Amino acid sequence: MKKILILYIFLIAVIKLNAQNKLEMYNNTDKEIYSSYAYYDFQNKCWSTKGWYKIEAYSSKTLDLGNYLNDIYIHGFSVIPGSFWVAESEKYWGNEIAFCIDRNNSFEIRFADKINCDSRKSFSKKKIVSGINKWTFNP
Repeated sequence: MKKILILYIFLIAVIKLNAQNKLEMYNNTDKEIYSSYAYYDFQNKCWSTKGWYKIEAYSSKTLDLGNYLNDIYIHGFSVIPGSFWVAESEKYWGNEIAFCIDRNNSFEIRFADKINCDSRKSFSKKKIVSGINKWTFNP
């Protein structure tokens, strides 16, 4: 019985190490959203940001996070067509901590919480657990 218990614990540990954790981002608005996220890069011992992920109106985008199990931070924005003033032309999601982004290009930025950069935006925290993790951008 003791051997079976040890084998069971070992199998659970292997499954968790090989888990394919996913982040499903849902766009619950009538505008396309561009999303990015910040994650802790254990190899480089820093926070890094990645983006952009286009999510069409009322659809979703799934990201494969591999075996990553830690906090991430999510940011999103949409452009409001026909807006006259630049300050009114975009809607942003994120309200906890600021990280560096590249406003115009796809990016992966290391030390995104510490370096000087041209553009810093607010991100909101999400705890990643094993399996499917869901995030919704609401109007």
